[in-house]
Amino acid sequence: MKKKDLSDLQGKTVIELEKLVAKTRLEMVKAKMELKMRKAKNTNIVSALKKSLAQILTIKNAKV
Repeated sequence: MKKKDLSDLQGKTVIELEKLVAKTRLEMVKAKMELKMRKAKNTNIVSALKKSLAQILTIKNAKV
């Protein structure tokens, strides 16, 4: 996630961030399944999604 994306996240409400967390977790599950079935071409996507999820949760928890 780029710095511009992070600054955009800080402007969102907690509800919007929760929806984004759910969407990111769903993407992570799909990416893990593709990786296990050897369909994924980008093997780094799971770690990138984990990092994005952590950043989103950090911003969300700072607002609460």
